[in-house]
Amino acid sequence: MFQADVYKIMIGAPSDIKEEVNIAINAIHHWNNINAEKQKTVLLPLHWSISAYPITGIYPQKAINKQVVNRSDLLICVFGAKLGTPTEDYASGSVEEIEEHLKAGKPVMIFFKQALNVNDIDVEQISRLRDFKRAIGQKALYVDYNSANDFERILEDKLSLCINDNFINLHCLPINTLTGDPKIPLAV
Repeated sequence: MFQADVYKIMIGAPSDIKEEVNIAINAIHHWNNINAEKQKTVLLPLHWSISAYPITGIYPQKAINKQVVNRSDLLICVFGAKLGTPTEDYASGSVEEIEEHLKAGKPVMIFFKQALNVNDIDVEQISRLRDFKRAIGQKALYVDYNSANDFERILEDKLSLCINDNFINLHCLPINTLTGDPKIPLAV
């Protein structure tokens, strides 16, 4: 048994991205298997399909925001051949999830699939997606990938980098191994 900080990692994606959602969940579990005990950090995957419950009287995306977005610490958002369904306030649910995370000062990692099946392409959706990609490229660094295998490899690397920069290194002070006290840097 060990004590750990727990960070909730939301996976957001339009409905055409299913395999990558499972890959992201597995990448989070993989990170935990390798790092959780040593880093005293556990990552909990969240996706609306497993982390939200049915409710009436509220717009569906607002329910997802309340139940998942607001509770997460990091968003992994993946796009394929479509931007998604517009919400009351944004071009799609995934775009709303990105914007809500950014407003809250939470990190967001965005991935775009490059190798698309011609049968999956809706001209309107791909046009909206290209416009979004162009716009988000002005204010964010994103990663393109070609296949599910490519995404798996890239995500495992990028997830580790993001977790190290945003959640682990920020609360770790070097410890004096003789006294157990935090090491205080000497002024030069």
